[in-house]
Amino acid sequence: MAASAPVMTDAQAAAQVTAPSYEASPENWQADHTTPTATQLASFYANPFDFSSGPPASDFSAVDGAYQGSTDQIIQWAAAKWGMPDLYLRAEVNAETGGDQGVFGDKQYSQSACQSPYWNGWIVNFEGVGGCVTSYGITQVKVTSYNAYPYVRTSTAFNLDFRAAVWASCVAGDWANYFAGQPAPQPGYPTYAASTYQQRVDGCMGSWYSGSWYDSGAISYIATVQGYETTKPWLTGAAITAPLNGATVSGTIGVTLQLNTTDPDQCYACLYFNGVDEGCNGQSTQYSVDTTATAGGIDGQSTLRVQTFDCNNNLHLTNGVTVKVNN
Repeated sequence: MAASAPVMTDAQAAAQVTAPSYEASPENWQADHTTPTATQLASFYANPFDFSSGPPASDFSAVDGAYQGSTDQIIQWAAAKWGMPDLYLRAEVNAETGGDQGVFGDKQYSQSACQSPYWNGWIVNFEGVGGCVTSYGITQVKVTSYNAYPYVRTSTAFNLDFRAAVWASCVAGDWANYFAGQPAPQPGYPTYAASTYQQRVDGCMGSWYSGSWYDSGAISYIATVQGYETTKPWLTGAAITAPLNGATVSGTIGVTLQLNTTDPDQCYACLYFNGVDEGCNGQSTQYSVDTTATAGGIDGQSTLRVQTFDCNNNLHLTNGVTVKVNN
């Protein structure tokens, strides 16, 4: 089968974008307006992956992140460009990060797990023991697998452009060699080679999470994303209004949350500082965080995040801000 290609040019995809009624992730502003150049992306174009038997590098020659706008507009643009249902991409964004480009995850604590031929993320004093984070941005691109750092972190459009291209390449059939060497899928699910278009639409969603074709992790992830398609949590609000995104803070700080108290699926809220739980407090809008007693951030940046849950303890919404701690 021929290598996949974008369905639309950057300009054609931009013409499909509509203006959202609000910006759900104001902390993304800088990343939403950052576009890497072709020169900066030369290494990525030459070797997009750090694993064997992947799709051809040419599948990603059109990935450029060449769009600026609100977070939702960028989601629309990337989905249109690669023929991905924008509702599906929005749902995955919410499953991964709640729409926050500044999220980092998948912590590792060995030097070998923090390096690849194209990336070295080892931080000697990471959380006092040495380590790194390996997944970045709004769709949590794993930089030990993909040669896409730092732009998957610094550019929302590049992150989403790349993620949609991976999905499109998979749906087109270009991952046959990669999946052929893996264990059989769970009973009742097809192999990659024997799958229909719709089975690939979902299977290529699940493999982003697990790296495998319809294994248990992939199946669970597909169900999670489809659940967000139904509930559409991005249509309601949960945000940190103080401190402001980009602010410098010191010592013990007050954090103010703006919650949609009329949302029937929102039962209680929890606050996290660099992934550390600062407590859950019903519909309270005020928290106090001691920044000196909590794990440090990455490259001098720290993340405050609010998550809301339904009364069955299921994640409902997430949002956050990035600040610099001056202690």
